[in-house]
Amino acid sequence: MANGKRQRANGFPPGRRPIDRITRREWQAIACVALAYSNREIAAKLGIGLQTVKNHMRSILVKTGMGNRVELALWAVEHRKAA
Repeated sequence: MANGKRQRANGFPPGRRPIDRITRREWQAIACVALAYSNREIAAKLGIGLQTVKNHMRSILVKTGMGNRVELALWAVEHRKAA
């Protein structure tokens, strides 16, 4: 690569798992999903726009490798982290 840094096929550097890149705000959104909040409810709770919630959810699903919110909610229960 031109910059001398190696990356895996998923675009993340070796040794850095995508889950390690979940932001504090994304962890807050994950906690809301685990409580079965809708995107609108998450937006209201976190004081952010609906489109921002959708962007967070898309990013979270990619980083965790989950296919949907139900899988994410189950994953969140197993991987609890203080937000």
